[in-house]
Amino acid sequence: MFPPIPVRWLRPFMNRYHQVMDLTKQLRLAHKCSGKSMMHIIFEALSLRYGPGRLGLAEYLDYSLFDDSKYDAEQKRSFAGWRLQRYIDELTPRDWWSVIEDKVVLGLYLRGLGFPTPDIMAVYAESRRFNKIKTLKNRDDLLKYLVRDAVFPLFGKPVRQGHGIDAMSLIRHVDNGSIQLGNGEIESCESITARIVQYSSKGYLFQELLRPHPDTVIVCGDRLTSLRMTVMMDQDVPNLLFSQWKVPVGRNMVDNTGMYNIVAPVDLPSGLIAMAYLVDQQGQSQIKTHPDVGVSLEGFVIPDFSEACELCLKAARSLPDIAVQGWDVAITDAGPVLIETNVTGDIDKIQHTFGTGFLIPETRRLLK
Repeated sequence: MFPPIPVRWLRPFMNRYHQVMDLTKQLRLAHKCSGKSMMHIIFEALSLRYGPGRLGLAEYLDYSLFDDSKYDAEQKRSFAGWRLQRYIDELTPRDWWSVIEDKVVLGLYLRGLGFPTPDIMAVYAESRRFNKIKTLKNRDDLLKYLVRDAVFPLFGKPVRQGHGIDAMSLIRHVDNGSIQLGNGEIESCESITARIVQYSSKGYLFQELLRPHPDTVIVCGDRLTSLRMTVMMDQDVPNLLFSQWKVPVGRNMVDNTGMYNIVAPVDLPSGLIAMAYLVDQQGQSQIKTHPDVGVSLEGFVIPDFSEACELCLKAARSLPDIAVQGWDVAITDAGPVLIETNVTGDIDKIQHTFGTGFLIPETRRLLK
C-alpha cells in the first residue's frame, strides 16, 4: 500500500486547478456577454499577451476587454499586465528599493530634504538603532511605551509591510491599560503589543496622527484621505500622469483600496472628482455619495490640489533613478503631506479606476 501523499505536495496542483476552473467560468461569462466564441476570445487575449501591454488571459477577462462596445482595438492594446509592471519595476536600480521599501529611511530622507512628512515618534525594532528617534528595543520597551510613554494620538504601521496590514490609529488611553483605536474599538496594550512583536526584525513605526482637511471632512467625515499620484521620470523631468483619491469607509483606519474603501479618478489639473467607486474583493461599483456621510462626492474639488501636484513633482526629482513613482499624499488641515512612495505603484488599480489603459503616449516613450 502506498503511503498517503502530503497535503503540501497537492496544494500547488489544487490551486492551479481552481485557477483553471475560475478562468473557465469567466470565459463562459465573456462568451455570454459578448456573443463571441470562446476560441475568438482566447485568440484575442493571446494577441494582447504578445502586444505592448503583455496582458494575460485573466487580466484580459478582468478588464472586460472582450466588450467591443467599450473598447476598440487600440484601446485594448493600451492596457498593461503584471508582466509589464515587473519590467518597469526592474528599471529601478536595486539600491533604491532598499530606500523606498523602508518607511523609516524614506521618511528621514524626505524630511532631510525639507519635504513635509509625518513626525516619527518612535520605532520598535530589536536589531536597529536610530540616533535621535526613540527606539523600542524589545517587547517590554514596546509595552511600556504603549502603557506609559506614548503621546497620543498616533498612527502605527509596519516599516516594510504594505496594503495597510496591521496599520492602526491609536487615539487615547482608556481605563485599565487599554487604548481606543481609530475605528472606535478598545484594545488592551497587551493585545496591541502581541500584534506588533511579529515585526521585531524589520520594525514597526509610530508617527503623529495627521488631521484631515476641513473640506474633506464635510464629504467624507472625520477621516484622513490621500491621493495616489503616479509620476514618470522622462529624461530627469517628472510628469504627473494619474491621480487617484482614496477615502476610508466604515471602521477602516486606512484608505487602501483592497479594504472596502472608495477610490476616485482625479481630473488633472483641476482636482475635480467626477465619479467615485466603492471597491471590495469582488470589484468596484460606482457610487454618488460617501456611504457613511451621504454627501455627494461628484463635483467635489480636492483642496490644495495644485500644491499637492507641485509637492509630488518636486519630491520625484529627489528620486531620479525611479522611472515610475506612486506617491501617497495626505490631504491634511496643514496642507499636503508626503506619506511614502512606491516603485511604479499598482498599474491594475490605475486601469480599473480610470477605465483606460496605462499605456498612454508618455509611458510608451519610457518603454521604447
